[in-house]
Amino acid sequence: MWSSFLSATDIVKRNIHITELNPQYIWGGDALQTFGADNIWIDHVKISLVGRQMFAASAGGTTAGRITISNSEFDGSTSWSASCDNKHYWTILLNGSQDSITFVGNYVHHTSGRSPKVAGKATILHAVNNMFHENSGHAFDVGTGSNVVAEGNVFYRVKAPLLEKVGKLFATAGSTCKAIFGRDCVGNTVTESGTFVGTDASALSSFTGYKIFTAAKPTTNVRLTAGVGKI
Repeated sequence: MWSSFLSATDIVKRNIHITELNPQYIWGGDALQTFGADNIWIDHVKISLVGRQMFAASAGGTTAGRITISNSEFDGSTSWSASCDNKHYWTILLNGSQDSITFVGNYVHHTSGRSPKVAGKATILHAVNNMFHENSGHAFDVGTGSNVVAEGNVFYRVKAPLLEKVGKLFATAGSTCKAIFGRDCVGNTVTESGTFVGTDASALSSFTGYKIFTAAKPTTNVRLTAGVGKI
């Protein structure tokens, strides 16, 4: 199954494994795209062996709206990789306009880039309690106009948890979140990895009026609960 295209509202994709027959061809398509869609929930999905993005939110600048990706596995293990190291590069591209995305409880592993790339104009992303594992390149790439809050995530053997930050990223534990979230922010853990620092508290104001997911302490148990067949 490949190039699943979501273009309606109130869509749920749950407990499926998405892969391609010919992952060696980059233009084989994205696994999941949400172009102009709204109210999307992707839960307990596994994506592996695809030619392009595993998930693309509104590539080309269209507005996707409200998206939740939860408890899913992005498995980048491949024999065809941009870095020639058996790790997938084109992983997650958040390139819409004014999207609001919650990325929670996911296991992203054996990748080399775009894990995720946040490039949308006025996109807000709450990345909470995910595990990023065995990444030979970079995980987060935060582009201009994007606002990211990252809490309770685990980076284990990730060469560069953060490639570029020209947008806004807040990833610091403490009471700064209370005014918007109504609680303290939860810190991230970094093990055998590069640094992950985000101190731009102005990113928080973009979350005003949104229901905020409660963050727990970082744990590697995410890799045991994320993915297909684990409901």
